[in-house]
Amino acid sequence: MKKKLSYNILIALNSFKDVYSQKESIKLISTILTTINKNENRIFNIKSVILADGGEFSHEVVKNNLNCQEIEVFNVINPFKQKVISSYLILEDNSAFISSSHILRILSKDERYKNPLHLTSYGLGQLINHALKKGIKKIFLGLGGTNTIDAGIGMLQALGVRFKDQNNLEITPSDKKYFSGCDLSTIQYIECLNIESFKNIEVIALCDGAISIDEMNTPNCQKIGKTFQIEKDEILNRIENGLQQYSRINNVELSKKYLGVAGGINLSLSYLFKLNMKLGIDYFVEKLNIEEKIKSSDLIITGEGKFDNSFAGKTPVGISKIAKKYNKQVLYLVGDVENKYKKLFDDDLAVNLPEYIQQYGITSIASCHFFNNKMNKQSLDLGDYKKNTPIVFERAIKQYLLLKGFIK
Repeated sequence: MKKKLSYNILIALNSFKDVYSQKESIKLISTILTTINKNENRIFNIKSVILADGGEFSHEVVKNNLNCQEIEVFNVINPFKQKVISSYLILEDNSAFISSSHILRILSKDERYKNPLHLTSYGLGQLINHALKKGIKKIFLGLGGTNTIDAGIGMLQALGVRFKDQNNLEITPSDKKYFSGCDLSTIQYIECLNIESFKNIEVIALCDGAISIDEMNTPNCQKIGKTFQIEKDEILNRIENGLQQYSRINNVELSKKYLGVAGGINLSLSYLFKLNMKLGIDYFVEKLNIEEKIKSSDLIITGEGKFDNSFAGKTPVGISKIAKKYNKQVLYLVGDVENKYKKLFDDDLAVNLPEYIQQYGITSIASCHFFNNKMNKQSLDLGDYKKNTPIVFERAIKQYLLLKGFIK
């Protein structure tokens, strides 16, 4: 009897934005691979790992994989200024892991609040303050997956920092309670009477990308909800002007990498703390032993919601770069691609990728946009994406496996 061929396939995924959660993404791809391999003269040894990069779901990944204690905090202010219960994690070395997206991310059900001019990072400051009062001296701060664009002034307010105008008079928030994006342009001076106590705290900013202030346009656009599309340009202009004003106060270059992550929060963190900014994916690769998992695999399947500013330190590109190091094939799954990449597709799968993409270790890209554009609808809703994605991915994965000789 002919011996069955055996292939090790690693599925390394985060979420596909609001369409599929991390666990749903892993289950979807695992099911597709199992279905494709039925009755074949080969074995797919499928392993999976849920990824994080400092952005959304980082709290859950740390909680489920590392030895830590979850600390609940009550009356935390969420981005649209309602009181909620939130939490952070204390690690075994008595450092803390605090995820910005765990408190500053707005779910699709709250779409009506997605105007970053009126969103605050105050709640993140509350979580940091709670950890500091417990005696924590080192904080790993996951940055990304947030909806606020206030450069962290709400966070600083919760930590006792005051802001002043050009006449050195203290400013109050426009809503009289919490500083938000619309207040950035009014700030001329920052004052913290006990700043030295904060300078003794080490904060490691685990960033979900390396974008600078002047590269924030794409993520800023994505943070504006459908309800506010008519005034989108006005919102973006006010935010951009406010960020530039606040950057001048902090005396930083707009092109410095990492400062544009999570709505510019690093601008405020660098003012208050001893700050070390780095890519979050590197932290999680080490903690989850990702490199060893890649080394023992024949194929790595990774991906994200949209292929756009992905080379700026995004998780799946971090995975593909490691895979290239060991000459492993990478199939990159996405829901959509930025317009400049659409010319690479004749159908669901782009195989002949240009060198500037291949250099990151990406073998092929499968995208739903080609299929979705054929649908006779003005716009697609969440239900459409949930229905279409499995169809496209199954077809594209099968085509890829045929092209690369995994199946015949």
